[in-house]
This record gives sequence, structure tokens and C-alpha cells, in this order.
Amino acid sequence: MIQPGADRATTNQIAQLAGVSVGSLYQYFGDKESIFEEVQERHSGAMEELLLSRLAAVWNEPIEAAVPVLLRAMVEAHRQNPPLHRALTEWAARRGRRRVLQIEARMAEPVARFIEARGLASGRDLETVVFILVRCVEALTHGAVIDRPSLLGEPLIREMQTLVLG
Repeated sequence: MIQPGADRATTNQIAQLAGVSVGSLYQYFGDKESIFEEVQERHSGAMEELLLSRLAAVWNEPIEAAVPVLLRAMVEAHRQNPPLHRALTEWAARRGRRRVLQIEARMAEPVARFIEARGLASGRDLETVVFILVRCVEALTHGAVIDRPSLLGEPLIREMQTLVLG
């Protein structure tokens, strides 16, 4: 059993959990850090795929109808595996934010297109609007995953919707 927290996990524990030998693990990964990088990439890729599919589904909807769908997607993505998300968030905080910033940039681009297509940032700095929007939603969902998993539901979505639409 792997102890909570990415720093306490050993490659032996990871190999055992994966059902492979440590030697096999090292054929694909140079060290524990590269394992966590790959897991983070796969996890964020799945979250990104979910958000992009929901964004495509509501692209032509009024903003008041689209925002709750997108916020539900964010909460759904974070609710899928909270312990994994918590461990990856803690790992990223200790290892620097380079990869997290890359993921946020990938997510910000379609959000910027969505806002721009609707003229919602008219007369405002689009980059700043998107930065604040993405960071607020990410901070709230991460905070719920890490500190208050019980909040990952409709009340959180409603409050975020009020914030975002405000």
C-alpha cells in the first residue's frame, strides 16, 4: 500500500501497485518523478478532453446556459479521482509549477476563443479576463478537492456560476 502523499511513494510500491517488476518500471520511466509527470499528463489530458467536449456542445448556447455546463464539467473532472488529483496537486506544488502552467495555458486557449466569440471581453484585456476566470475556477475546484471534497457538488457549481457570470 502506498502511503498518502507523492513524496512517500517508492518505485517499489508503485511497481507493486501496477503489478509489474521494478525492472520493468525502469524500462519505461527513469525515476519516480517521470512516473508522476506521466500520470499528471494523462490525468490532465482526460480532464482537458472532458472540458473541450462540453465546450463544443455548448459553443452556440447563450452564456447563461453554457457556464453551468462547463462548471459541472470542471467539478466532474475533479470528482473522478480526488485522491489522485490531491496527490498530483501536492506533487506539482513541491516540484514547481511549470507543468501546471502548461496545462492551464492549454485550457485557457479554448476559453479565450469562447469568450472572444461572444464579445464578452469587449473593451477589456482578454488575456487578463481569461487568466482570472481560469485561475478562479481552478483554485475553487482544487481547494474543494484538497480541503473540502464534500463541496464538489451543485452548491459549489451555483456559487461559481454566480462568480463567473458576475
